[in-house]
Amino acid sequence: MAQQDLGNLIAELRKKANMTQQELADKINITDKAVSKWERGGSAPDIETIPKLAEIFGVTSEELLNAKLKEGVVQMFMYEYVKVELDKHGLIRKAKSTRHREIINAHAKKGYRYAGFIPTQIDEIGLVLQMDLVFEKPV
Repeated sequence: MAQQDLGNLIAELRKKANMTQQELADKINITDKAVSKWERGGSAPDIETIPKLAEIFGVTSEELLNAKLKEGVVQMFMYEYVKVELDKHGLIRKAKSTRHREIINAHAKKGYRYAGFIPTQIDEIGLVLQMDLVFEKPV
């Protein structure tokens, strides 16, 4: 998510909670200048601050990080994960294999966008044996 999207979301949630930048800053022990900088897209909260913000606003950290603004409305996304087995060399048989492309195309037809992958099984020497392909679509 772009810093500006996250900043806009923080501003929107803060206003819905009837809080000033100073009140939010006091709750998480930072300056109101830092909150202002987030909301303007000049910086983003650090990873330790995200769960605190989520708790204050009554959302999950994942919702906070995955939400995007569209015309002032929080847009949520649904995610689907597809397990992919890798060969003994840790490859999806040339990552751009026909099977890989088939999976992406099938999900595109259902309205999903390919968002990346997550290693789900790693052997003792760090070789990825299995991964999930991640797809998203607006809810």
